[in-house]
Amino acid sequence: MAKRGFSLLNKIKQGIESTHPKKSKAAASTN
Repeated sequence: MAKRGFSLLNKIKQGIESTHPKKSKAAASTN
């Protein structure tokens, strides 16, 4: 259950970062 919630949060986080390029610098380094 915890893993599912974590992956869900990651998906939401990625969506926010994709819509806000200024915050996507950290995502670019992990991807």
